[in-house]
Amino acid sequence: MQAVTPEPGSLQAVAQGCTCSTTLNRHGKGTLHGQPRFYYDRKCPVHKIEVEQRAQNAGEIIPPRHDDKDKPAPAAPALIFADQLYPGDWRVEWIDDNGKIEVAIFAGPRAHERAIRYADRQYGLFKEGSLDP
Repeated sequence: MQAVTPEPGSLQAVAQGCTCSTTLNRHGKGTLHGQPRFYYDRKCPVHKIEVEQRAQNAGEIIPPRHDDKDKPAPAAPALIFADQLYPGDWRVEWIDDNGKIEVAIFAGPRAHERAIRYADRQYGLFKEGSLDP
């Protein structure tokens, strides 16, 4: 496995705009358990291309076919809203193209902020709203 330069979460990487976790990557030293060696933020401007290339080489992602380049990917936004049953809790719900529903519930301190961060990282596109009782 080839070395990553600069290491995700290191001071050098952060100075270049890296958004990978400094905590999980122990400021560029890598994870404690070694698998995976580093955690990457999929939107990191420093490591995004490298991560996509490694995943493609490992067969984890398939490059788009030539005829698919101009077609936008179907993307339903995730919905973020306050839980009606438990005040202070926030829900993130997303329905895929096959009708399957994913739900995540956030409680405790900064639940709203954590729900937004989760929806952004997990789905990329989200809408915040409320449900009428």
